[in-house]
Amino acid sequence: MKRLIFPLTVTIVLIIGLKIAQKKESHPQDMQISKQVLNLESGFLMGEIKGVKIKMEIAATPEEQEMGLMFRDSLPEDQGMLFVFDREEPLSFWMKNTKIPLSIAFLDRDLVIVDIQKMEPFSETTHISAQPAMYALEVNQGFFERHGIGIGDTLKVKGF
Repeated sequence: MKRLIFPLTVTIVLIIGLKIAQKKESHPQDMQISKQVLNLESGFLMGEIKGVKIKMEIAATPEEQEMGLMFRDSLPEDQGMLFVFDREEPLSFWMKNTKIPLSIAFLDRDLVIVDIQKMEPFSETTHISAQPAMYALEVNQGFFERHGIGIGDTLKVKGF
């Protein structure tokens, strides 16, 4: 079964890449980061917001999303975790067992930031996106402020 999935995934990625390259205007469906593409990466994607590069660890499966950044002692300043969901909807996060103070940006299907919130270590307070979101990006607390990144800014992902 694995032998069939990999070639199929590669084919899907190539088709998506060709379609994006052929279009001069991008459409929302072109911006979506498919889980097939994420499965080809080594767990990381490179992103950029307002010229600031971010190495993003991917949390695409329920198990990865549940674990998130729990139990880690630190996070490099230029690194974060990108949570990828199947559809745009209100998202909620908490910090149970998370030692690092974080900021979270909720992004819509077009990778536009729709909300940013600060989250405190070990807090079980639920942080719900102010608007429906399809992605969430966790970084060190204050990262977005330090780099002048705010609501309405767009995450650019290498290859998209």
